[in-house]
Amino acid sequence: MRTQFIHCAILDYRMGDMTGLEVFRQLRAIQAAPASILISAELERSLEHQALRAGIAGCLKKPIYPDVLRNAVAGLLRMGPGPVPKPPASDPLR
Repeated sequence: MRTQFIHCAILDYRMGDMTGLEVFRQLRAIQAAPASILISAELERSLEHQALRAGIAGCLKKPIYPDVLRNAVAGLLRMGPGPVPKPPASDPLR
């Protein structure tokens, strides 16, 4: 994330130490937010609203049929990437 721009992301809500929404927020803090989809087996209206307010392009509830996921990713790619910012000069991970 710190060395290469990410054009789109598919983030599962339930991940190891953090949620997909937290990953999106951290990614957005490092670079322009990529077009992203949040997926979850536990997708509820409140989580979907929270994700959309954060800048997630869309949400999908598991199980997800392959053609639905393909269409969602194609839609993300049509959105195009945001501007590619330069990494901060003081970034210790560069």
